[in-house]
Amino acid sequence: MRSIGALKLSLSSFSSIYLWRQSGRLADPEEADSQKQVNKELFHIKDRSGAPLLLSPTHEEDITKLVSDITHSYKNLPLRLYQVGRKYRDELRPRRGLLRGREFMMKDLYTFDLDEERASATYEDVRDAYDGFFEDLKLPVLVATADSGNMGGNTSHEYHLANPDGEDTLFRCPSCGITWNEEFNATKDTKYEQVSIEVKKAKNSRKGNELPRLSSLSEVRWHGITKDRRGWITAFCPAVVDSKRVEPDINQYIVKAALPQVDLGITHPLHLFWQSVENTARDQPRSRYLLFDSLIPPNRQQELIDEAALEDSPGQPIKFNNITVVRPASGQPPMALKAPRAGDPCPSCGSQEGGGIERHKAIELAHTFMLGDKYSRAFDLRITLPMRTVSEEAAAAAESMPNSGEKQSPTKSTTIYPEMGCHGIGISRLIAATASHFSDSSGLNWPRAIAPFDVVVIGRRGNERSDLDCEVYDAVATGTPSSRPSQTEHDAFKGEIDVVLDDRDRDIRFKMRDANEIGFPVMVVVGKTWDEREEVEVSCKKLGFIGEVKLKNLRRVIEDLLKDL
Repeated sequence: MRSIGALKLSLSSFSSIYLWRQSGRLADPEEADSQKQVNKELFHIKDRSGAPLLLSPTHEEDITKLVSDITHSYKNLPLRLYQVGRKYRDELRPRRGLLRGREFMMKDLYTFDLDEERASATYEDVRDAYDGFFEDLKLPVLVATADSGNMGGNTSHEYHLANPDGEDTLFRCPSCGITWNEEFNATKDTKYEQVSIEVKKAKNSRKGNELPRLSSLSEVRWHGITKDRRGWITAFCPAVVDSKRVEPDINQYIVKAALPQVDLGITHPLHLFWQSVENTARDQPRSRYLLFDSLIPPNRQQELIDEAALEDSPGQPIKFNNITVVRPASGQPPMALKAPRAGDPCPSCGSQEGGGIERHKAIELAHTFMLGDKYSRAFDLRITLPMRTVSEEAAAAAESMPNSGEKQSPTKSTTIYPEMGCHGIGISRLIAATASHFSDSSGLNWPRAIAPFDVVVIGRRGNERSDLDCEVYDAVATGTPSSRPSQTEHDAFKGEIDVVLDDRDRDIRFKMRDANEIGFPVMVVVGKTWDEREEVEVSCKKLGFIGEVKLKNLRRVIEDLLKDL
C-alpha cells in the first residue's frame, strides 16, 4: 500500500443502516420486492435507543460519506485510503475454518480520482502492487475477469489460488491466457423478457414430486426457487449422454442473469418449494418459470411447457394456469445455458490446442473493482475544479450535472463526481490458503514474506550451553566479527534477518519437530556436530537444503538460502 501512496485509517465496525439504504444496496423491508431483497448476509443490531446498525462486511458507504464531508477540492485528489480490520458477514453455511467464516480479517483500499482515465491508471497501479505482493508470497495466483455484482461498476478482477478446497470455478485458456470466473459470462449485458403462456392441461403420470429419470430425458433439468419461495424455476439444455449417465451441465449464473429473483444459495430447492406449498393455502398464486437453451427445438419446448402445467406434490397436484418462459429479448444473443467444460474451445481465441480450456477449483484471495461514480453520486460527493484540469468526458458530464434545476456553465470551474475504486485482500482466507498450498506431511512451510521468523535457532537443552546458543543467534542476526557483511553486501540482501532462539528446556528432537510444524523457512540446530567439528546443522525444507556450516560462514549461507525463498 505504501508503494502506491495509500494512507492508512481505521473505520468503525458499526455502520448505519441508513447509509446502506442511501447507496441502494439495502432495501427498506417494507419496500423490498423480488428484484431488490433485503441483504440477508448483513448482521443487523440496534443500540439502546433502538437505532438500527449493521456490522460492516465492507465500507464503501462509510468511506464515501467520510470523504464527502471533508473533501471538496480537486487538490485533494487522487486519494487512496486503506485499512486492515475485521469484517462481518452472516454466512448461511460457514465452513472450512478461515476460508469462509462470519468474522474475518480484510485489507480494503478505496481510491478516488477526478475522471475515468485517472481512475483506470490508479486501477492498474493497484493491480501491479497486488501482482508484486503475490509474487513475494510465491503464490501462483490466477487473475480472472469477474462480474462486479451489486458492488457497482463494470470492471472487476479476482485473484485466485487453484485449490481443490476452493468454492469458485475458474476456466483458463492455455493458448491465449485468458482466465474467467464461472460467474462471469459474455451475455451478462443481455436483455431478457418474460412471456406468459397459456398451457394445455397435459396429464402427468408421475407420482409425488418425483422427477423423471435422467436416462429417459433428452435434456438436462436444473431446478431452482425464487427468493420469496413462491416460484419454481426449471432450466433445460440438451443432455451430454454417455453409456453411464446424463451429465448435468447447466450454467446457473446464466439463469441468475435472466431471472435475478432466483436464490442460488439453496441446496434442495424443490423440497423447500413443496414445503412452502404444504404450509400455505394451495390456492395462493405461485409462479412457474421455464428457461430453454436455444438448441432445444420449439416443438420439444412446447411439450415441456405442457408438462409443467400440472406438477404433483406429495399431497394433491398443484396447478399452474400460466407458465412464464424467460428468454432473450428480440435482437439479443440466443439463450446458451450449457456451462463451459474442460476441453471446450476457448470462447475468446477459439483455440482447442493443448486439450482446450482448463477447469480449476480455486480460492478467491483478492478482488479489485472500478466502481465508477455510483457511490459518489449516492452521497453527493462533489469536487470543484477549474476546467483546465478536467478531461473532455468529465466536462461533458459536469455540464449536465443538476444544479438547482439549471445547466452549469463550464467556463471557469465545475463540479464533478469522482470515480471510485475498491480493492480488497482477504487476510484470513489468504493465511488459510497459503498454509494449505505450502504444507506437507511434516507441517507448514511459510513463504519468507509472511513467515513468523526467517530463521529459528534451536539450542541445547538446559542452561549449560546458553552462551553458545546466543553466539549462534548473533552469528545469524548480525554475523560474527570476522563474517559481518559489508555495507554493499547488506544493501544487496535488502534487509535484516529475522531470527528467533528456541531456548526452551525441551529435547532437541521435540523442538525440531515443533519448528517443522510451525514452518520456519530456515532451521539452525546446535547439536552433536558442534561437539565433534564445531559446526551447526542448517536446513531449508522448501529448497531441500541440509548442511553443516562453520560459525564464521553461517550468515552468508543463510543469506544465500533466503535470497531464493
